[in-house]
Order: sequence, then C-alpha cells, then structure tokens
Amino acid sequence: SNTSRLILRARNAEYYEDTKDYAYVIDMEQKKVITAVEADLNYSYAMISPDGKTINASDQVYVEQPNGTWKKLPLSKQEANTLQFHTASPLFFTTKGTTISFYSTTDGTLQSTLQTERELYPIDTDQVTGHLYGTSYNQLFIYNSSTGQLVNKLDLAGGTIVFLYNNTLYSGTRYLKL
Repeated sequence: SNTSRLILRARNAEYYEDTKDYAYVIDMEQKKVITAVEADLNYSYAMISPDGKTINASDQVYVEQPNGTWKKLPLSKQEANTLQFHTASPLFFTTKGTTISFYSTTDGTLQSTLQTERELYPIDTDQVTGHLYGTSYNQLFIYNSSTGQLVNKLDLAGGTIVFLYNNTLYSGTRYLKL
C-alpha cells in the first residue's frame, strides 16, 4: 500500500483439521500486526488497497473500520475473486457479467455501478484518467468510471494485449494516442 502497510499470507505448515491459515496486515512504520484474518490459502493471493484500508484474502474482503476493527463485506466468492483496486481513486471494483460495481476502500460502501456492452476481460483502470478498460472478442472498450459512459471502442488484432495510460494505448513496442 501507499501507507506503509503490507499484507502477508501465512500458510500453516502442518495440515491438521484444527489449524488455520492467516493473512496478516502489518504496519511497517509501527512495526506491528494490525489485523490477522483467517483465510483458506489454497488460493494463491492476498491483496491490500493503495490506502491500506481494504484487503482481499482468499475471496474474503475486509475493510478497516474507524475503531480499528476489520469488517468482512458480504460479497460473493465470484465478486471477491474479480476484485481489483482502482488505480486513480480510493475504490475497488468487482465484476459480475456485464455489471461492474465500485466500492469505497475507506468504508466498503457501494458507490456506483457501471453496465458494460459486453463482459470484459481483463479489466483495469488508467492511472491518470481513471477510465476503466477491458477487452471482449478482439475489441477494446474504454469507459468513464465516474459516469459509466462509453468513451471509446476500438477493434484489436486477435490476441493483442493492451495497456492504457493517460489516454495512450500501449501494446508491445507500439502506442496510439487516443
């Protein structure tokens, strides 16, 4: 995170029924564990938001509360599995079909939803403009994540991997200013 917080997964070395795996949030400046959440770490990931207030460990999403406790959000495993942190705003988003839901990383509340023309994969956000983008069937879709409006739709060559930064589309050694 941008706040000197780190998330670590601790897989239990012994596989007894009464032992648990944990994900730990550590404040590197204070040199202490902020929270430990039980997590089935058969999954290979744990993520922390840039502001250090939201974690996703093993398809379970937690948001730090003002009193320092961590609240588990009622998201389905499918939604938690699609969770990504917005690169330009204190938000995270989940995907369910063509619906993208944006939540606050500070309190976990639903902020808005966006309906896409097609189911997009992979989905990311432009770090400068905040636009959300993703591909489907050799087409790139770019949406304004604040208004939900389609900003641009481009045809891509089959198998092309793209990256959007400051309204410039990058692919391999080439780029296109939009």
